Amino acid sequence: MKYIALLLLILSTTSIIAQDKIVGTWLSEDKKGRTQFFKVKNKYYGKLVWMSNPNGNNGKPLKDTQNPNSNLKNKAILNSVFITGLTYDSEDKEWINGKVYDYKSGKTYDCSVHLENNKLYFRGYLGWLYETKEWTHYK
Repeated sequence: MKYIALLLLILSTTSIIAQDKIVGTWLSEDKKGRTQFFKVKNKYYGKLVWMSNPNGNNGKPLKDTQNPNSNLKNKAILNSVFITGLTYDSEDKEWINGKVYDYKSGKTYDCSVHLENNKLYFRGYLGWLYETKEWTHYK
């Protein structure tokens, strides 16, 4: 009985380690932004923690001017959480059912993430159309 309990503990620990592999900071494909993934309960979120040009042409921090919520139009883009609600699918070994907010358009899209060869592949969906970006781990 002790061995079964130990085996179950090892298997559950291995699963938790696998699902938390996206936690940390990732550099975008164009190298113009860094996203920090973090976990709250069983969901994963992404926060924009660095931008190559956080200020607009007027030298002031970029604001979320395209946000459909008028109360958020004056919110700074930098340090905003723009990826929400990802959950880990242990069968497919990917993070699914998330949402990504595009501050340039003010629109929200479905998204998913998977890891392969120490690269994070971030995919945003518009219906059956999608675009995948390759991000690298930033230390």
